Amino acid sequence: MARSSAYLPLSRHSIYYFRIRVPDQVRHLIPQTHIRRSLQTKCRRETIVRSVSLYFSNIICFVSIVSVQLVSCYLIFIWCLK
Repeated sequence: MARSSAYLPLSRHSIYYFRIRVPDQVRHLIPQTHIRRSLQTKCRRETIVRSVSLYFSNIICFVSIVSVQLVSCYLIFIWCLK
C-alpha cells in the first residue's frame, strides 16, 4: 500500500485533498495558515498529477504577492527620497 503524504490527506470518504502551508510573508493577506482543496478523486495517480498543478500555481501566486510587495516598498522608498 502507498504511503500517505502530509500534503495529500484523505477525507473520511476516501477523497484526496491538496494541502499547502501559506508562507509567513503573505500570511497577513491570506487569513489561513494552510490552503486545502479537494482534488475530487479517489485515485492516487490522478491525485499526484492534479497536486503538481496546484502546487506550482500556488507557489507562483505566493511569489507574485511577495514580489509585488517588494516593488511597492521600493517605490515608496524612492518616493520618500525625493
